[in-house]
Amino acid sequence: MRQVPLIYLFYAVAAGVLLGLLVGGSGVGRGGAPVVAMESMDHGAHEHGTFEIIEGLAPSLSLSVAPDPESGWNLTVETENFTFRPPVPGAEISANAGHAHLYVNGEKRARLYGPLFHLTDLVPGENEVRVSLNTDDHQNLVYEGEMVEASLVVDRHDAM
Repeated sequence: MRQVPLIYLFYAVAAGVLLGLLVGGSGVGRGGAPVVAMESMDHGAHEHGTFEIIEGLAPSLSLSVAPDPESGWNLTVETENFTFRPPVPGAEISANAGHAHLYVNGEKRARLYGPLFHLTDLVPGENEVRVSLNTDDHQNLVYEGEMVEASLVVDRHDAM
């Protein structure tokens, strides 16, 4: 049996990673539209550090949700003093730029790189939707001891 040089294995793995990012990864989609990275892990399974905001303008956010005409709900995340951006390798960590983490009923559902998200698969009854602002390296933004986050309740019975 003929052995394959190790360098070919390296190129195969690199090509697979690149293909995964192009097909299903996160970042900016066609036409510059932000896309999200879906995650199904529980927040407790992967704790993030905190980035304490000491100086400057602390970011803030608010949430609103409306039923989608086709299915589910459309979530809007409005921020002040915060810019959504896809991961930027080597970028300086900032309290005013990064992404958001979306939780539904305490379970992490997605990373948000923009202000809009289509919610699906909510359970019947009340669903808590929570969004936290995070640095590029996933640290939770914290101001005066409190995470920079917002939440609301979506009652599936009211929207459908």
